[in-house]
Amino acid sequence: MSASTDDSLLYRLVSLYSSLALPSASSSSSSEHSTPVGTCMAFAYGSAVFPQGSSHQSSATSSSKVSDSLASSSPSPSDALMTDFLVITPNDARAWHAANLKRNPGHYAGLCRLLGAPFVDFLASEVGTTSVHFNTMVPVNHQSTFVKYGAVPMSVFVEDCLTWRHMYAAGRLQKPVKRVHQDDASPNSVSAINTAIDFNRDAALAAALLQLPRTFTTHELLQTIVGLSYSGDVRMGVPFAERPTKVHDITLGSMQELLDVYSKHERPEIYRRANLTQSGETWTQDASPNANAALLMCLPQHALIDMCISAREHSMMYQAGSKGTEVAKATTGWSEALYAAPPHAFPPHARDAVYGDDEAPSQDAVAESSKAARALAITVAQSGKAGSLVQSALVNITKSSSSNQTFANAIAAGSRWAPYMWKKVSKALARR
Repeated sequence: MSASTDDSLLYRLVSLYSSLALPSASSSSSSEHSTPVGTCMAFAYGSAVFPQGSSHQSSATSSSKVSDSLASSSPSPSDALMTDFLVITPNDARAWHAANLKRNPGHYAGLCRLLGAPFVDFLASEVGTTSVHFNTMVPVNHQSTFVKYGAVPMSVFVEDCLTWRHMYAAGRLQKPVKRVHQDDASPNSVSAINTAIDFNRDAALAAALLQLPRTFTTHELLQTIVGLSYSGDVRMGVPFAERPTKVHDITLGSMQELLDVYSKHERPEIYRRANLTQSGETWTQDASPNANAALLMCLPQHALIDMCISAREHSMMYQAGSKGTEVAKATTGWSEALYAAPPHAFPPHARDAVYGDDEAPSQDAVAESSKAARALAITVAQSGKAGSLVQSALVNITKSSSSNQTFANAIAAGSRWAPYMWKKVSKALARR
């Protein structure tokens, strides 16, 4: 993508996002709000932003699609291009949705609009469990285009990137996005978000390398990274819910953007730990137990916890006998320590974003968790089963979050769910 094309696309995406008129810092400055309800940051993503399906397809195609959509007359919802946004809100999600309902009641489907912010918050946090609420098929620019946007509290976003509790928002940021909004009036929030994204992408590269052999191709590396968040996604097994080639298509369409995100310049520590080198389309890594253990130590809290669970359930790390019993007991202790605290000490802004006024885990608890993570990493690396255990852990995490989120999305969309799914079916049929 040329610089001029990229700038043109970004300009149109920012304009489209601005058309949503979501609560901003300036709109939340009045005394009626006891807590901030402005939007911290927002990203555009998906096939309307990045081409999918061909590594030779120019990204200018996306720019022209957005441009045509913005300039078109009113198409029907089934024909219109829909652009996806992820919006990071302040931690008080209920207050943000209350403000947004007041400003944009039409963004919410009937049931959410009728029952208000408490129901929206309950649906996202208790039913969907990921705390991400999606408004879908939202018409903007006099209904010339349609938008789907997910709103997630900053604390949840940062925690998911740092721990992979749900790997939902984190999974989205492992793939290319376009930043369309940033609240520069909240530098601590911006710093926490950027730190979390960077950690998340380091972990994604480490997880992908652990699942790959000693030598592999550029496409294999990038497709493995893209596929992490789809490992257990229930939609991938449902006809027309998601196309089976989605991971492949995203990889081909965003090859250069992915290479930029996961370059040696951006991820120097992971390249160092894996001794990762590239020669043309062929990559080589150190696949020794020591290198694997070093990469395993880069994985987030809940990936490590689920690896303990997978090891116990499937006996993948050890053979039967006394050694197996010892390791099984050890994984129980490791998982308890990992549950109590993350194995990585969060930077100050990120720690404050996650825990807020709640008490953060003590330094001793973090140290014990780190010790458990190190013992787990060494044992897994020596077993030769690191790749399969990582994959099993990610399947467990993403299967639960995707099934809960899909159910919550259907309730949130209400009568809009049918046209939304018809768009997906039409797109899938068109690709055949």
